[in-house]
Amino acid sequence: MSDPIRLDESIDEAVIETLEGMAFTDIERVEDGDLEDLAESASWARIDVIEPAAGELVLAVGDELAAELEEATTGERGPDPAIRLEVLGEMLNTLAGSWARALVPDGTPIALGIPKTGQGDWSAGAEYELAIYETDDEDRLVVALRRA
Repeated sequence: MSDPIRLDESIDEAVIETLEGMAFTDIERVEDGDLEDLAESASWARIDVIEPAAGELVLAVGDELAAELEEATTGERGPDPAIRLEVLGEMLNTLAGSWARALVPDGTPIALGIPKTGQGDWSAGAEYELAIYETDDEDRLVVALRRA
């Protein structure tokens, strides 16, 4: 049996729909990219995936893209980074639910934890499968999956 959680086209659809729907942002997946700017100075949100299989999903963006997403969703770019992080948490919650629902047959339970957010190094040295995306302005966004 294949792994029930994976970063395939289902994550691409969830990311694209979430960013377009919540922040009017066009984004596409890229094969690889320089993540140096996201390694230490990212704004990130993380959520536990409980069902259909245990793992963790992370959404990490650079400071400029985080501010743009905040402005697109709230109508303003404020000085408080907590608002920016709250926006990322809501985006991750939305895309994680959409992604998990696409991975399993209708009626199969899904369960997610509560998003946690922060700034800085989002990986904490753990091994993640990465999906890298880029906006029209060449800002990078990473979705990372760690299986339990």
